[in-house]
Amino acid sequence: MKGGEQNMRSGQYALYHGETFKCQEIMPDTFKLIVDGNKAPPGFRQSSYGNFTKMVRYEDLEKVMQIKTMVVYRNENLTLLDEDEEKLIVTTADKRIGFRLGMTENGRGEFVLELSKSESYEILEYME
Repeated sequence: MKGGEQNMRSGQYALYHGETFKCQEIMPDTFKLIVDGNKAPPGFRQSSYGNFTKMVRYEDLEKVMQIKTMVVYRNENLTLLDEDEEKLIVTTADKRIGFRLGMTENGRGEFVLELSKSESYEILEYME
């Protein structure tokens, strides 16, 4: 993560010992916690993908949740796909919003828009 970037979170996360980690359910009672970066929290091992993982039992987790990062732009809620230092890439499946905002259709029924970070927008995280 470069300086000034927000940490975009989307997907399944777990609360473990007061910290939030990206996670995957491996079996009904076993989850894999995942940490990107070059430093591992205690008890995590480096995987072949270069990230760090730790297997934990479901009952050791405080909470499992879905997190979705949204961008509010011109009064519309859009899903944040990607972000770098200069721009955000957002998407929606709503044709009405896509046409209103002049978004590009990607051929999969989704509309995509690249926003400059100098434009006015708000980033929100939704938890389910």
